[in-house]
Amino acid sequence: MSRAYSDLRDLVESKLQDTSNAEFGLPEINFEIEESLKEVSGYSGYRHIVEVAFSIESRQGTATSTSANNLVDATKSQFVSTDPTNEKVVYNDTDKTWATIVSYSSTSQVGLSKDIMASGEVYYIFNKRCQNSRQLYIGDSWDYTEILGVEYPTAYFPRRLRSSRTIGRDILEFDLDRLPDDSNSTLVGQRTEAVVQFNRPHILSQLTDWAGEINNGAGYAAGVTTMAIDGMGSTETIEEGEEFYIENLRQLYTITADVTTSANAATISFYPGLEAAVTDNDDITFVKSSLPQGLEETFAELVVARILVNHAPKYASQLGLMGRTQVNIYISLGERKLLDVRNKLQRASPPKVRHYAPRE
Repeated sequence: MSRAYSDLRDLVESKLQDTSNAEFGLPEINFEIEESLKEVSGYSGYRHIVEVAFSIESRQGTATSTSANNLVDATKSQFVSTDPTNEKVVYNDTDKTWATIVSYSSTSQVGLSKDIMASGEVYYIFNKRCQNSRQLYIGDSWDYTEILGVEYPTAYFPRRLRSSRTIGRDILEFDLDRLPDDSNSTLVGQRTEAVVQFNRPHILSQLTDWAGEINNGAGYAAGVTTMAIDGMGSTETIEEGEEFYIENLRQLYTITADVTTSANAATISFYPGLEAAVTDNDDITFVKSSLPQGLEETFAELVVARILVNHAPKYASQLGLMGRTQVNIYISLGERKLLDVRNKLQRASPPKVRHYAPRE
Protein backbone atom coordinates (compact mmCIF):
# COMPACT_ATOMS: atom_id res chain seq x y z
CA MET A 1 0.00 0.00 0.00
CA SER A 2 1.23 3.49 -0.86
CA ARG A 3 2.62 5.56 1.99
CA ALA A 4 0.52 8.48 3.22
CA TYR A 5 2.09 11.94 3.26
CA SER A 6 2.79 11.73 7.00
CA ASP A 7 4.42 8.31 6.64
CA LEU A 8 6.72 9.49 3.86
CA ARG A 9 7.63 12.60 5.85
CA ASP A 10 8.46 10.36 8.82
CA LEU A 11 10.75 8.37 6.52
CA VAL A 12 12.52 11.58 5.48
CA GLU A 13 12.94 12.64 9.12
CA SER A 14 14.33 9.22 9.98
CA LYS A 15 16.88 9.42 7.18
CA LEU A 16 17.87 12.87 8.44
CA GLN A 17 18.16 11.46 11.99
CA ASP A 18 15.93 14.29 13.17
CA THR A 19 12.51 12.88 14.10
CA SER A 20 11.95 15.72 16.58
CA ASN A 21 12.60 18.40 13.92
CA ALA A 22 15.24 20.02 16.09
CA GLU A 23 17.43 20.87 13.06
CA PHE A 24 15.13 20.47 10.06
CA GLY A 25 11.74 22.11 10.57
CA LEU A 26 8.46 20.89 9.10
CA PRO A 27 8.09 23.86 6.71
CA GLU A 28 11.50 23.06 5.23
CA ILE A 29 10.69 19.37 4.84
CA ASN A 30 7.23 20.03 3.40
CA PHE A 31 8.64 22.49 0.87
CA GLU A 32 11.25 20.04 -0.39
CA ILE A 33 8.66 17.26 -0.64
CA GLU A 34 6.59 19.48 -2.95
CA GLU A 35 9.62 20.44 -5.03
CA SER A 36 10.73 16.81 -5.28
CA LEU A 37 7.28 15.78 -6.52
CA LYS A 38 7.80 18.21 -9.39
CA GLU A 39 11.33 17.01 -10.09
CA VAL A 40 10.45 13.32 -10.20
CA SER A 41 7.75 13.86 -12.82
CA GLY A 42 10.42 15.29 -15.10
CA TYR A 43 12.04 11.86 -15.52
CA SER A 44 10.47 10.01 -18.45
CA GLY A 45 10.31 6.77 -16.47
CA TYR A 46 8.29 8.42 -13.69
CA ARG A 47 5.96 10.85 -15.43
CA HIS A 48 2.61 11.58 -13.85
CA ILE A 49 0.42 11.41 -16.95
CA VAL A 50 -3.05 12.92 -16.61
CA GLU A 51 -5.40 12.63 -19.57
CA VAL A 52 -8.08 15.24 -20.18
CA ALA A 53 -10.83 14.95 -22.79
CA PHE A 54 -11.57 18.02 -24.94
CA SER A 55 -14.30 18.66 -27.49
CA ILE A 56 -13.27 19.46 -31.04
CA GLU A 57 -15.20 22.33 -32.62
CA SER A 58 -15.64 21.96 -36.38
CA ARG A 59 -19.18 23.06 -37.26
CA GLN A 60 -19.71 24.79 -40.58
CA GLY A 61 -22.61 26.04 -42.67
CA THR A 62 -24.12 28.85 -44.72
CA ALA A 63 -26.10 31.79 -43.33
CA THR A 64 -29.72 31.56 -44.51
CA SER A 65 -30.67 35.18 -43.84
CA THR A 66 -29.19 38.54 -42.93
CA SER A 67 -29.63 39.85 -39.37
CA ALA A 68 -27.45 42.60 -37.87
CA ASN A 69 -24.91 41.22 -35.36
CA ASN A 70 -26.39 37.73 -35.70
CA LEU A 71 -25.63 34.46 -37.43
CA VAL A 72 -28.75 32.73 -38.75
CA ASP A 73 -28.72 29.19 -40.15
CA ALA A 74 -32.21 27.71 -40.38
CA THR A 75 -30.97 24.85 -42.55
CA LYS A 76 -28.62 23.13 -40.11
CA SER A 77 -30.07 24.55 -36.86
CA GLN A 78 -26.87 23.46 -35.11
CA PHE A 79 -26.31 26.15 -32.45
CA VAL A 80 -26.36 25.24 -28.74
CA SER A 81 -27.02 27.26 -25.60
CA THR A 82 -23.43 26.90 -24.35
CA ASP A 83 -21.90 28.53 -27.44
CA PRO A 84 -21.70 32.02 -25.85
CA THR A 85 -20.57 30.64 -22.50
CA ASN A 86 -17.71 28.83 -24.22
CA GLU A 87 -16.85 31.90 -26.32
CA LYS A 88 -17.03 30.00 -29.61
CA VAL A 89 -15.37 31.75 -32.54
CA VAL A 90 -17.11 32.32 -35.90
CA TYR A 91 -15.09 32.70 -39.09
CA ASN A 92 -16.76 34.13 -42.20
CA ASP A 93 -15.00 32.27 -45.01
CA THR A 94 -16.59 34.46 -47.68
CA ASP A 95 -15.40 37.81 -46.29
CA LYS A 96 -12.47 36.49 -44.23
CA THR A 97 -13.74 38.12 -41.03
CA TRP A 98 -14.00 36.97 -37.42
CA ALA A 99 -16.40 37.31 -34.47
CA THR A 100 -17.29 35.61 -31.20
CA ILE A 101 -20.66 34.17 -30.23
CA VAL A 102 -22.02 36.32 -27.39
CA SER A 103 -25.67 35.24 -27.10
CA TYR A 104 -28.03 32.39 -27.93
CA SER A 105 -31.53 32.86 -29.31
CA SER A 106 -32.31 29.43 -30.75
CA THR A 107 -30.72 26.49 -32.53
CA SER A 108 -31.01 28.61 -35.68
CA GLN A 109 -29.70 31.97 -34.41
CA VAL A 110 -26.85 33.27 -32.23
CA GLY A 111 -25.65 36.79 -31.50
CA LEU A 112 -22.15 37.87 -32.55
CA SER A 113 -19.62 40.33 -31.17
CA LYS A 114 -19.42 41.98 -34.63
CA ASP A 115 -21.72 42.28 -37.63
CA ILE A 116 -19.91 39.96 -40.05
CA MET A 117 -22.56 37.61 -41.52
CA ALA A 118 -25.02 38.02 -44.39
CA SER A 119 -27.27 35.58 -46.20
CA GLY A 120 -25.43 33.09 -48.42
CA GLU A 121 -22.04 33.53 -46.71
CA VAL A 122 -20.12 30.47 -45.51
CA TYR A 123 -19.06 30.24 -41.86
CA TYR A 124 -16.96 27.98 -39.66
CA ILE A 125 -17.12 27.67 -35.86
CA PHE A 126 -13.99 27.05 -33.79
CA ASN A 127 -13.16 26.68 -30.12
CA LYS A 128 -12.50 29.66 -27.86
CA ARG A 129 -9.62 31.81 -29.22
CA CYS A 130 -8.90 29.19 -31.90
CA GLN A 131 -8.40 29.71 -35.63
CA ASN A 132 -9.02 26.23 -37.03
CA SER A 133 -10.70 22.95 -36.11
CA ARG A 134 -7.42 21.28 -35.17
CA GLN A 135 -6.94 23.64 -32.24
CA LEU A 136 -8.07 23.16 -28.63
CA TYR A 137 -8.36 25.80 -25.92
CA ILE A 138 -6.26 24.62 -22.94
CA GLY A 139 -6.06 27.91 -21.04
CA ASP A 140 -7.86 26.41 -18.04
CA SER A 141 -5.63 23.32 -17.88
CA TRP A 142 -4.07 22.80 -14.52
CA ASP A 143 -0.39 23.00 -13.55
CA TYR A 144 1.18 20.86 -16.27
CA THR A 145 4.90 20.69 -17.07
CA GLU A 146 4.64 19.35 -20.61
CA ILE A 147 2.19 18.00 -23.17
CA LEU A 148 3.03 14.50 -24.34
CA GLY A 149 0.53 14.07 -27.16
CA VAL A 150 -3.03 14.32 -28.42
CA GLU A 151 -5.17 11.26 -29.16
CA TYR A 152 -7.58 11.66 -32.08
CA PRO A 153 -9.74 9.87 -32.92
CA THR A 154 -10.14 8.09 -29.58
CA ALA A 155 -11.02 4.49 -28.69
CA TYR A 156 -8.63 2.88 -31.19
CA PHE A 157 -5.94 0.31 -30.48
CA PRO A 158 -3.16 1.04 -30.84
CA ARG A 159 -3.96 4.57 -29.75
CA ARG A 160 -3.60 7.28 -32.39
CA LEU A 161 -1.41 9.86 -30.70
CA ARG A 162 -0.71 13.04 -32.65
CA SER A 163 2.17 15.44 -32.40
CA SER A 164 1.18 18.87 -31.16
CA ARG A 165 2.46 22.36 -30.46
CA THR A 166 1.31 25.12 -28.17
CA ILE A 167 0.49 28.59 -29.45
CA GLY A 168 1.04 30.99 -26.61
CA ARG A 169 -0.24 29.55 -23.34
CA ASP A 170 -3.84 28.89 -24.27
CA ILE A 171 -3.97 27.08 -27.62
CA LEU A 172 -2.88 23.55 -28.49
CA GLU A 173 -2.75 22.57 -32.17
CA PHE A 174 -2.40 18.92 -33.18
CA ASP A 175 -1.27 17.42 -36.47
CA LEU A 176 -4.00 16.06 -38.73
CA ASP A 177 -3.91 16.10 -42.53
CA ARG A 178 -7.68 16.05 -42.90
CA LEU A 179 -10.47 17.97 -41.22
CA PRO A 180 -11.82 16.43 -38.00
CA ASP A 181 -15.36 15.09 -38.06
CA ASP A 182 -18.15 17.67 -38.12
CA SER A 183 -19.12 18.55 -34.52
CA ASN A 184 -22.73 19.33 -35.43
CA SER A 185 -24.61 17.86 -32.46
CA THR A 186 -27.54 16.85 -34.68
CA LEU A 187 -25.34 14.28 -36.44
CA VAL A 188 -24.76 10.74 -35.18
CA GLY A 189 -21.47 8.85 -34.94
CA GLN A 190 -19.19 11.86 -35.24
CA ARG A 191 -15.76 11.61 -33.56
CA THR A 192 -15.47 14.94 -31.76
CA GLU A 193 -13.40 14.04 -28.69
CA ALA A 194 -9.65 14.55 -28.41
CA VAL A 195 -7.69 13.38 -25.36
CA VAL A 196 -4.64 15.41 -24.33
CA GLN A 197 -1.88 13.78 -22.29
CA PHE A 198 -0.46 16.23 -19.74
CA ASN A 199 2.57 15.52 -17.58
CA ARG A 200 1.88 16.95 -14.11
CA PRO A 201 3.78 17.06 -10.81
CA HIS A 202 3.17 13.96 -8.74
CA ILE A 203 0.51 14.01 -6.01
CA LEU A 204 1.04 13.09 -2.36
CA SER A 205 -2.13 13.94 -0.47
CA GLN A 206 -2.00 15.29 3.08
CA LEU A 207 -5.59 14.18 3.75
CA THR A 208 -6.30 11.43 6.25
CA ASP A 209 -9.72 10.60 4.80
CA TRP A 210 -9.74 10.15 1.03
CA ALA A 211 -13.39 9.16 0.47
CA GLY A 212 -16.55 11.30 0.48
CA GLU A 213 -19.81 11.85 -1.38
CA ILE A 214 -21.50 14.48 -3.50
CA ASN A 215 -23.77 16.57 -1.28
CA ASN A 216 -26.55 18.08 -3.38
CA GLY A 217 -30.06 16.69 -3.67
CA ALA A 218 -30.43 17.95 -7.23
CA GLY A 219 -27.07 16.58 -8.32
CA TYR A 220 -24.91 18.52 -10.79
CA ALA A 221 -25.07 18.96 -14.56
CA ALA A 222 -22.28 18.19 -17.01
CA GLY A 223 -19.71 20.98 -17.29
CA VAL A 224 -19.99 22.16 -13.66
CA THR A 225 -16.67 23.03 -11.96
CA THR A 226 -17.87 23.61 -8.37
CA MET A 227 -19.76 21.21 -6.11
CA ALA A 228 -20.55 20.44 -2.48
CA ILE A 229 -19.24 17.25 -0.92
CA ASP A 230 -19.50 15.63 2.51
CA GLY A 231 -18.32 12.52 4.32
CA MET A 232 -14.72 13.79 4.46
CA GLY A 233 -12.45 14.41 7.47
CA SER A 234 -13.86 16.86 10.00
CA THR A 235 -11.44 19.80 9.57
CA GLU A 236 -8.94 18.99 6.85
CA THR A 237 -7.54 21.17 4.08
CA ILE A 238 -8.19 19.86 0.59
CA GLU A 239 -5.24 21.41 -1.20
CA GLU A 240 -4.96 22.96 -4.62
CA GLY A 241 -3.60 20.25 -6.90
CA GLU A 242 -5.31 17.31 -5.15
CA GLU A 243 -6.81 14.80 -7.57
CA PHE A 244 -10.00 12.77 -7.33
CA TYR A 245 -12.37 10.46 -9.16
CA ILE A 246 -16.18 10.43 -9.13
CA GLU A 247 -18.25 7.29 -9.20
CA ASN A 248 -19.27 6.25 -12.75
CA LEU A 249 -17.08 8.90 -14.42
CA ARG A 250 -13.78 8.10 -16.12
CA GLN A 251 -12.13 11.56 -15.87
CA LEU A 252 -9.54 12.44 -13.23
CA TYR A 253 -10.33 15.84 -11.65
CA THR A 254 -7.98 18.34 -10.02
CA ILE A 255 -8.73 20.76 -7.15
CA THR A 256 -8.06 24.36 -8.23
CA ALA A 257 -8.26 26.18 -4.87
CA ASP A 258 -7.55 25.27 -1.23
CA VAL A 259 -10.63 24.62 0.90
CA THR A 260 -10.98 23.47 4.52
CA THR A 261 -13.72 21.04 5.47
CA SER A 262 -16.20 21.98 8.18
CA ALA A 263 -18.31 19.30 9.84
CA ASN A 264 -16.91 16.84 7.28
CA ALA A 265 -18.19 18.94 4.35
CA ALA A 266 -16.82 21.47 1.85
CA THR A 267 -17.50 23.08 -1.50
CA ILE A 268 -14.71 22.27 -3.93
CA SER A 269 -13.61 23.90 -7.19
CA PHE A 270 -11.99 21.66 -9.78
CA TYR A 271 -10.87 21.14 -13.38
CA PRO A 272 -12.01 20.01 -15.92
CA GLY A 273 -15.79 20.42 -15.81
CA LEU A 274 -17.88 17.32 -15.15
CA GLU A 275 -17.96 15.06 -18.20
CA ALA A 276 -21.53 14.00 -17.36
CA ALA A 277 -24.26 14.73 -14.83
CA VAL A 278 -23.82 13.32 -11.30
CA THR A 279 -26.32 12.60 -8.53
CA ASP A 280 -26.51 13.15 -4.79
CA ASN A 281 -24.37 10.70 -2.75
CA ASP A 282 -22.24 9.59 -5.70
CA ASP A 283 -18.89 8.54 -4.25
CA ILE A 284 -15.84 10.75 -4.60
CA THR A 285 -12.35 9.29 -4.02
CA PHE A 286 -9.20 11.37 -3.65
CA VAL A 287 -5.83 10.11 -4.89
CA LYS A 288 -3.63 9.22 -1.93
CA SER A 289 -0.39 9.16 -3.92
CA SER A 290 0.61 9.02 -7.57
CA LEU A 291 4.13 7.83 -6.74
CA PRO A 292 4.84 4.21 -7.69
CA GLN A 293 5.37 2.21 -4.49
CA GLY A 294 8.80 1.10 -5.65
CA LEU A 295 9.85 4.74 -5.99
CA GLU A 296 9.03 5.90 -2.45
CA GLU A 297 12.40 5.01 -0.91
CA THR A 298 14.30 6.75 -3.71
CA PHE A 299 11.93 9.70 -3.49
CA ALA A 300 12.68 10.07 0.24
CA GLU A 301 16.40 10.05 -0.57
CA LEU A 302 15.85 12.82 -3.11
CA VAL A 303 14.01 14.93 -0.52
CA VAL A 304 16.82 14.39 2.01
CA ALA A 305 19.50 15.35 -0.53
CA ARG A 306 17.70 18.54 -1.51
CA ILE A 307 17.22 19.49 2.15
CA LEU A 308 20.90 19.01 2.96
CA VAL A 309 22.06 21.17 0.04
CA ASN A 310 19.54 23.94 0.67
CA HIS A 311 20.03 23.86 4.44
CA ALA A 312 23.74 24.71 4.17
CA PRO A 313 23.37 28.53 3.79
CA LYS A 314 21.93 28.63 7.32
CA TYR A 315 25.52 28.39 8.61
CA ALA A 316 27.11 30.75 6.09
CA SER A 317 26.77 33.70 8.45
CA GLN A 318 28.59 31.93 11.30
CA LEU A 319 32.09 33.23 11.89
CA GLY A 320 35.23 31.18 11.71
CA LEU A 321 36.04 27.64 10.83
CA MET A 322 32.89 26.15 12.41
CA GLY A 323 30.56 27.96 10.03
CA ARG A 324 32.55 27.09 6.92
CA THR A 325 32.83 23.48 8.06
CA GLN A 326 29.10 23.11 8.60
CA VAL A 327 28.34 24.60 5.17
CA ASN A 328 30.80 22.26 3.47
CA ILE A 329 29.49 19.20 5.32
CA TYR A 330 25.89 19.78 4.30
CA ILE A 331 26.71 20.68 0.70
CA SER A 332 29.13 17.79 0.22
CA LEU A 333 26.79 15.20 1.71
CA GLY A 334 23.75 16.57 -0.08
CA GLU A 335 25.43 16.78 -3.49
CA ARG A 336 26.71 13.20 -3.23
CA LYS A 337 23.21 12.01 -2.36
CA LEU A 338 21.69 14.09 -5.17
CA LEU A 339 24.08 12.63 -7.72
CA ASP A 340 23.32 9.09 -6.56
CA VAL A 341 19.55 9.42 -6.49
CA ARG A 342 19.35 11.32 -9.80
CA ASN A 343 21.44 8.60 -11.43
CA LYS A 344 18.93 6.04 -10.15
CA LEU A 345 16.03 8.02 -11.58
CA GLN A 346 17.82 8.51 -14.89
CA ARG A 347 18.64 4.81 -15.23
CA ALA A 348 14.94 3.98 -14.85
CA SER A 349 14.03 6.41 -17.63
CA PRO A 350 14.25 5.35 -21.28
CA PRO A 351 16.36 7.59 -23.51
CA LYS A 352 14.50 10.44 -25.16
CA VAL A 353 13.75 9.60 -28.78
CA ARG A 354 12.03 11.90 -31.23
CA HIS A 355 8.76 10.32 -32.29
CA TYR A 356 6.80 11.35 -35.37
CA ALA A 357 3.14 10.73 -34.81
CA PRO A 358 0.88 10.10 -37.80
CA ARG A 359 -0.90 13.12 -39.26
CA GLU A 360 -3.84 11.20 -40.71
